[in-house]
Amino acid sequence: DGQDWLGENYLGIDPPRFFSQSALIIGGKAIVARCSCGEEGCDSYIADVIVKDDTVIWNINKGYILSFEKTAYLELIKSAANDFSWENKERTVERRVGEVFKGTKLNDGYSFNWASGRLQQGKISLSFSKEASQKILDFEWTDGNPETAVVSAIQFKTEILKQEDTHMPEIEYEFSKN
Repeated sequence: DGQDWLGENYLGIDPPRFFSQSALIIGGKAIVARCSCGEEGCDSYIADVIVKDDTVIWNINKGYILSFEKTAYLELIKSAANDFSWENKERTVERRVGEVFKGTKLNDGYSFNWASGRLQQGKISLSFSKEASQKILDFEWTDGNPETAVVSAIQFKTEILKQEDTHMPEIEYEFSKN
């Protein structure tokens, strides 16, 4: 109906994160908004997505119930998930490099989480985690071309997976699971 039901105190979910939630298609719990502080989990809107024969219902923990015609809903989700027109160059690189590393597990057991072209000028940063720690690995990206970033990502992935143990320049962080 064109109304912003999130209001001023809530933000939407970053598109790659939002559309990665299988609950949107098969049902289950999905985060549909986050607190204006930007942190998921801090007073988020959680939808219990119920998929019926001809309807999809979002029963949201903040008292909203939204109902969608199933065929139109699934088409819109698919279309929006594959619409990258909102991306700037860095976001395109993050998505494309993320596709290269998706499912990658390092020899020391760290699993790939995300790629960012926005943390350091001229570099792509990659986040890997294991239990309660995070490792950030970087590789050069100086020409600003998304295609060369993908080629560099493939080369970097090959290099780090060849190593018996991952002794790359890295930063490790401890984080809680809260």
